[in-house]
Amino acid sequence: YLYLTEAYNAFGLNGNDYGILETGDGRSNKIVAMRRFHNELLVYQEELGVEGGTLTLFEGYSPTTFGKLVLSTKLGTMNNNSVAIIDGVLTSTRTEEKVKTLAFALSRYGIYACDGLNLFMISDDIQNYFDPTKDECIRRGYESKMWLAHDTAKNVLRIGLVSGDSATEPNVFPVFDLVDKVWSFDTPAQELSCMIEVEGDGDVAIIQIGGGIDDGFVYQLNYGTNDVSTLVDSYLQLEFNAGGEYMLLRELM
Repeated sequence: YLYLTEAYNAFGLNGNDYGILETGDGRSNKIVAMRRFHNELLVYQEELGVEGGTLTLFEGYSPTTFGKLVLSTKLGTMNNNSVAIIDGVLTSTRTEEKVKTLAFALSRYGIYACDGLNLFMISDDIQNYFDPTKDECIRRGYESKMWLAHDTAKNVLRIGLVSGDSATEPNVFPVFDLVDKVWSFDTPAQELSCMIEVEGDGDVAIIQIGGGIDDGFVYQLNYGTNDVSTLVDSYLQLEFNAGGEYMLLRELM
């Protein structure tokens, strides 16, 4: 279930703006990821057993007007680091090419995209990593370790898979070109447990941050620097706001 709080009152579980939404088809699978998609909300449930997970789209502007569309009762995702919303993806139809916003997700069954209504697999060329009859198939029980991220510098999807029956961390790194729709593989000197892009200070370009598996250090992927020998000064400035107005956290602070 999703619990909706009233506007500007985080965790205020009362009032006219409070509501409860049921995800998917009623299964109690854990909600592992949520993403804003245009003016809607995509909610992914964990994939369990033979039934898998779910993908639900919610739309509306208040608990009384929220409606849901269950997009899949099989495909969900692995964790919060395995979903990426990407604007400006070129898609082809029989008569033309269109630029669309797509949601990409990493699943037990492959890597798929969603346009808000339809789902389609894009991992056919590397489907052996999702085939349980293959030795290189991703390892069950390690879904929380795998990840998917958008590299905006090269406009590619980067994925980290735990492949084989003995691996415990991501050891295979497929790359999907969003323009050419071609798969390849990266062989980083430092295997990565995750990747994220953050805004730098001043005129610094967007910084790509990766977590090193072997040594636990943080790497700036698009600058070639790391904190192994030189300290990387990193900090976050947290701002809680909604609709341009600061939220009243009340009991939280």
